[in-house]
Amino acid sequence: MEIWDIYDRNGLKTGRTIERGAQCQNGEYHKAVHVCLFNSKGSLLIQKRTANKEAWPGLWDVSSGGSVLSGEESRDAAGRETKEELGVEIVFDRPALTMYSSETIHDFYVVVRDLARDEVKLQESEVAEVRGANERDIREMIKDGSFIPYHINLIKLLFDLRHTQSIHTR
Repeated sequence: MEIWDIYDRNGLKTGRTIERGAQCQNGEYHKAVHVCLFNSKGSLLIQKRTANKEAWPGLWDVSSGGSVLSGEESRDAAGRETKEELGVEIVFDRPALTMYSSETIHDFYVVVRDLARDEVKLQESEVAEVRGANERDIREMIKDGSFIPYHINLIKLLFDLRHTQSIHTR
């Protein structure tokens, strides 16, 4: 069973933990990471979740992701999830974007790296397949229900952040 640290609204650990599947109390959060792995041509590596996944089964998603385990830092969870799901080792520094939902703090990591086909080794229990997609493809997939229903503007922002991790355009 996975154990998650609980964070307050400022993203600070409270010292409490919960088991995966338990609900956070009002004003409490757990952390999840999402890795967006782009190639130098601007294509995002996307993964199709297996049909037996608890959340969003059979849908396409960004490159890799999952929950941050108790005692783990977000950047370490991003590295662990990318290694587990895709077989790719990446050392992460800091998220490009952090967003809050009802009980989750979402850290998004954006990386540009060209991968050779033989570098990617799928975790068959979680990832059915991977492929590259551009922003337009993903918007269409969200509309047709085959991609996790992220906000369209979030997808645009993630594609924009592959060029810079600044809030400024220059």
